[in-house]
Amino acid sequence: MKKVQFVGLLVVALLLGTVMMGWSQTPSKPTELNFAISDPGTHYEVKGVYEVWAKELEKRTEGRVKVNVYPGETLGKQVEQYDLILKGAAQLTILVGPQYPGRFPLTDVFNLPFLIPPDGPNSPGKAIRDMVHEKYLNPIYFKDVKVLWKGRYQPNVIHMAKKPVRTLNDIKGQIIGIPGGRLLPAYVKALGGSPELSPTPEVYTNLEKGIINGQILPFETQMAFKLLEVAKFVTMTNQGSAAKCLVMRLQTWNSLPPDVQKIIQDMNPWAEDLMYKVGEVAFQRVAGISKKAGVEIIEFSPAERARWDEATKSVEKNWFAEMDGKGLPATAMYNDIVKMKGK
Repeated sequence: MKKVQFVGLLVVALLLGTVMMGWSQTPSKPTELNFAISDPGTHYEVKGVYEVWAKELEKRTEGRVKVNVYPGETLGKQVEQYDLILKGAAQLTILVGPQYPGRFPLTDVFNLPFLIPPDGPNSPGKAIRDMVHEKYLNPIYFKDVKVLWKGRYQPNVIHMAKKPVRTLNDIKGQIIGIPGGRLLPAYVKALGGSPELSPTPEVYTNLEKGIINGQILPFETQMAFKLLEVAKFVTMTNQGSAAKCLVMRLQTWNSLPPDVQKIIQDMNPWAEDLMYKVGEVAFQRVAGISKKAGVEIIEFSPAERARWDEATKSVEKNWFAEMDGKGLPATAMYNDIVKMKGK
């Protein structure tokens, strides 16, 4: 009898062990991250960068992290997305400082007309952008988030609906839309135009209805936001453009296992390189499509560009003085930028 009982207990133990082993081998539920994006789902960066990054992260973590991409302001308006991160309604977003007027004023430094060169792999512009983030923006503004990879929009141009801007005189009296920030309004005024706040998702309607005569945005928005249908003239001013970065909710970052954190950090250079390459391809593609759609692309002569440079010199000087007056380290940042440009 004792032998039978022993065998019975052994069988039960083996069965329990098998069940528990099965439980331990059952994959745990992946960590899901909601990615709030203001650009529409058709935008080349959504398709070619953000969605690709999300899939690559899931692949590299072997399914332990899943990113749900929500483009087109699905989770909230453009100006609400940073707060979505702070509140936990989303865990990831693309942060563009000037899209939050008055909140991150030092981020406007990238919109100064001709101070910081454009981005590019191993370029002075990229090195300066990284320095500005690490030394100034992150410790001053972004302590509540984890800044991951960084980038910058292609140089801004002026999209005009009906009246082309060929010379400095042509912009005088025109209502020019700006996506945000305090620097671009000063820039437009210095040129003789009238600035009007016009967030990127609203530009098409604002141009179509004549609320604005033109808009300052990077060239690729001609296609991404279908501006080629309503903006038939593009003046290649090639002025400063906003920087952007992918940020994660800090509490979310701190909750991730160290090996997952390392995977994400290791992906940053890859993502930045991808964003640059996708942007270059998009620029060439948009140029071809815009011309076929009847959009006139206007280039400045050296003499005309010099006129624009001279007209906007005061913008840079006044902006740094204003930031210093607010107790921000603007002059120190300027000196660091100039020193790096000289190397």
